[in-house]
Amino acid sequence: MRISILLISLGMMVSTYATSLKDTIDPNNFDQTFFEKSMFDKVNSYRKSLYVNPLVFNEKIYEAAEDHCKYMMENNTLTHDQNVPGKKTVYDRVKKTTGVSKLAVAENVARSVVLMPAMNYDENGKASMKTAWTYEQAVEYLFNAWRQSDFHRKNMGSDKYVVSAIAIQFDPKSKAIHAVQVFARFGS
Repeated sequence: MRISILLISLGMMVSTYATSLKDTIDPNNFDQTFFEKSMFDKVNSYRKSLYVNPLVFNEKIYEAAEDHCKYMMENNTLTHDQNVPGKKTVYDRVKKTTGVSKLAVAENVARSVVLMPAMNYDENGKASMKTAWTYEQAVEYLFNAWRQSDFHRKNMGSDKYVVSAIAIQFDPKSKAIHAVQVFARFGS
């Protein structure tokens, strides 16, 4: 009896995480890791459509992206720069986390909202009021926002970069997602 109850309890705990892009977003149990991986896969699918090699996830690059994402969330801002010594630019942050100074870097940042109407882009670049209810919709709208910007689109599709990571922060109160993708090539 005790074992059955324990297994049922463990099963209920695991079920709070997203398992499919079709899953509805629960603001009290937002699956940050699932969203980050889904965004990373979406960018690599885009690269594949351009016949560009996929980006390889790098933990040290993730640390730089996560640091900046937390900075934006804590300061309620959307920026590429920090007012922190040694972390002002994406280059500074990547150099700090990797210890490498000879590198090429780029960064995409964004803020989006879920579970409420907002201006979002469709795959054809048309903006309209839409609500992201599922992880799939949220990933699609955020990706499409980056794709509509020449700067962000070039970063995502550039064969100059070989490693990358995406970090997000979710605020359940405002339902805002802050996202940072850092791209890098070492030795450049």
